[in-house]
Amino acid sequence: MAKRLKAGDKIPAFSYDTPYEPQKSFYGFLQGDKPVVLVFLPNFGHPITRHFITQYLETIYALRSVRLACVVRSRPETIAKAAPKGSLPFELICDAEGALYDYFQIPQKHGMLRCYSLDGMRIIKQARQQGYSPAKNELNQLPLTLVLNEGGQVLFAHYGHSMTDLPADCSAMERVAQELSLPAQAQPEQPEVAEPQPETFGGFEQPDQGALTEEELMAALEENKAFEARQAAQEETGEPETDRQPEPQPVPQAEEPQPEQAWTAAPESSAYPPQEAPQEPQEPTEAPQEPVEPLPASVWRGKMIYSPDHVPVKVDFSALGFGGDKN
Repeated sequence: MAKRLKAGDKIPAFSYDTPYEPQKSFYGFLQGDKPVVLVFLPNFGHPITRHFITQYLETIYALRSVRLACVVRSRPETIAKAAPKGSLPFELICDAEGALYDYFQIPQKHGMLRCYSLDGMRIIKQARQQGYSPAKNELNQLPLTLVLNEGGQVLFAHYGHSMTDLPADCSAMERVAQELSLPAQAQPEQPEVAEPQPETFGGFEQPDQGALTEEELMAALEENKAFEARQAAQEETGEPETDRQPEPQPVPQAEEPQPEQAWTAAPESSAYPPQEAPQEPQEPTEAPQEPVEPLPASVWRGKMIYSPDHVPVKVDFSALGFGGDKN
């Protein structure tokens, strides 16, 4: 029976196709030393999917506590044209008919204003410049992010409120795993008890932090103009502000007489002026720091640090084109 997943649920066993192997067991894939982050995306040719797949490829080495698997609404043979076998460092599940999307009640919505954030609009704008043209009255597939243990139990579940409300990259997935305090090694003899994620989790996108309404913005502008006009009038007339109170001046205090100090003669010396005795050189208190060898320049890629032998993975999306629901 279809249901909306939450932490503590257990997903049913199913088989799936990848672009390279048919009918693989999902529970067989879960049997590993690390939990799995399962991300549901639109079809593989959609601009949103292209953007996030590229981000995951570029930051895949940030994953240390979990493994990654992505679900797309595309046919396996279509993806094989753009990503040959061995080009993807994570599992890609093909669900062209949307069976898993329907079973887990992942919503679809009409209208860009209801489904796209500012980041999503930017991604779509760039895609339109490259030839993307969405179909009229197209249903937009919203995302779902799950974290599953080896027994198929849901440790974390988040239904995206927009098409970009999902982990931005693998670093974000790793942060979620650290918040869940996932074990480094799986322990079959001790079944894990899922801890539900906090109810205050608001999604992967940054919420709007108190943005002004149009009325509030216009009122603030008018108030600022009035303040500047008052300042200009005061500078012309040279009159001080009427509403500013003069600062109180401190009351001068009488100085107490200081007792006289007794005069003493300086010690006699044959040298004039008197010379100070030479001081012994002092040893430095801090030990000298050894120079740190810089990392090879090839390992720095943006904010990520990769191993020196890392080779970036590229997917030829141009061979795929902007596909429809099943492309």
